[in-house]
Amino acid sequence: MDKLLADPMVLGGIATAVAAVVGGGFAIYRKTKKRAALIRELRMMQTMGHNRSGDPWVIGKYRVLKKLGTGGMAKVYLAANAQGNLVALKVPDPQFFQTEEHRTYFRQELSVGKKMQHPNVVRILDYADGAEGMPYIAMEYVDGVTLDKKLPRKRPVSLDFAAIILSRVSAALEYAHNMGVIHRDIKPENIMISRDGEVKVTDFGIARDLWDPPRATGDGNTFVGSPHYMSPEQISTEKVDYRTDYYSIGVLAFRLMTGYLPFEGETTLEVITRKVSQLPPPPSTYNQDIPLELEQLIRELMQREPERRPVSALPIRKIFKKFVPKSKKRHTARSGSSVAEDF
Repeated sequence: MDKLLADPMVLGGIATAVAAVVGGGFAIYRKTKKRAALIRELRMMQTMGHNRSGDPWVIGKYRVLKKLGTGGMAKVYLAANAQGNLVALKVPDPQFFQTEEHRTYFRQELSVGKKMQHPNVVRILDYADGAEGMPYIAMEYVDGVTLDKKLPRKRPVSLDFAAIILSRVSAALEYAHNMGVIHRDIKPENIMISRDGEVKVTDFGIARDLWDPPRATGDGNTFVGSPHYMSPEQISTEKVDYRTDYYSIGVLAFRLMTGYLPFEGETTLEVITRKVSQLPPPPSTYNQDIPLELEQLIRELMQREPERRPVSALPIRKIFKKFVPKSKKRHTARSGSSVAEDF
């Protein structure tokens, strides 16, 4: 026995076995702990409404399978209905849903999202407004990631990939604007890319419906949106229209094609101060390979004055589409799979 234990190969085998047992036990422990934390979270979410089943995994008519992520005012879960169809279930965080302002955001997302039916917009399939039981929005489940998770740091993506993303987002905005809806928060975190390469805009929580009367969404009191991507008029709380989305897609194009944001700063105040007082640098400052037509479009989209930006999303989409490879111009699963390969 002593000789066996002295054999390095035997000792190595024992060490490997022990590590596997310990590692497996730790993995089980982590999984159990994570599951317990999710149950506590779900029970807390259910304090907003009566849970008739008494099952913490059930929200409305859906069974929660796992947590997908947490946003500024809501949590999103992967869930399934009785037929086994998967949805992304968005549930407002209880601490936010207690205020009228955040209930307004939720109702606004419902009001706007219900009429959005476009291949580049995440669809709302079902909802509960919170009048009875828990409020939630059941959305089309996109098996993929948000764009921000895949952007390289301080270097551009390929021109082909950028053109595909921007042409699809422009198509979504063209549709939304024709429906009288301004998104107001276009950014990589609100753009989903599926494993098949489909591109979909999501999160209409702060969208504005031009056909409805103004609502209490913070306008006139504080800006809403994301500082790096919002337009100067959103920051100054002036009245905004569809051209605020053009500014945001200009910032998105700048980020995709250069690897940098046009205005950087250590604080939000620094970013917004520069944005309202300075013009962005030309994209070619960071990437000299940007086609001239795209650089001109980006600079036009990012004009401080809304009236100096394009008048509609149609010409924007057409220019971006020019740079989409011919094999990928049709919005099909086959062309989409090529987009996914860029990751």
